[in-house]
Amino acid sequence: MFILMSCDLFIAKERTREALVKEEMQHIDWSDLDQYPLFETCDESAARPEQKACFETTFARHLQATLQQHQLIVQESIHDTVWIYLLIDNQGEITVSAIEKQKETAAELPQLDSILKRSITALPGIYPPLKRDIPVAAKFRVPVVLHVE
Repeated sequence: MFILMSCDLFIAKERTREALVKEEMQHIDWSDLDQYPLFETCDESAARPEQKACFETTFARHLQATLQQHQLIVQESIHDTVWIYLLIDNQGEITVSAIEKQKETAAELPQLDSILKRSITALPGIYPPLKRDIPVAAKFRVPVVLHVE
C-alpha cells in the first residue's frame, strides 16, 4: 500500500490567509488613529475627543511653561503662529521634523527653534498612538501662537 501526501493543501490555505490579510489591510484607514498619543496624565479609557484634548493641552502647557522661562526680547512686536511638525514613532519617541514661522519671527528670535526643540525633548513620557491596538507612528502639526511685545 502506498500513501501519497501533498502539502499543497496547506499552501493554499496559507495563500488564502495572506490574501485575506492583504485585502483587510487595504480597507483600513491608516490616516485615522484609534487612540491619540497619550501622556501619563491622560486617561486611556476616555473617548477619542478627550484623548486628543488631553494630548494637545498637556503639550501646549509644557511649551508655554518652557517659553515663560525664557526672556524673549524683540525689537519689533511679534504676532505669529509657529507650526511645529512632529513625528511620534511606535515607541513614543518624539522627533521635530520642521518648525515653520514667518521670516520676521526667525530674525527677531533666532533662538526660538532650539528652545522649542529642547522643550519637546524634555516632554514627560508619552505612549504612542494606536491603530487596532497596535502602536504606530504618526505625524502631527501643532500650532504655537506667539505674542511678544
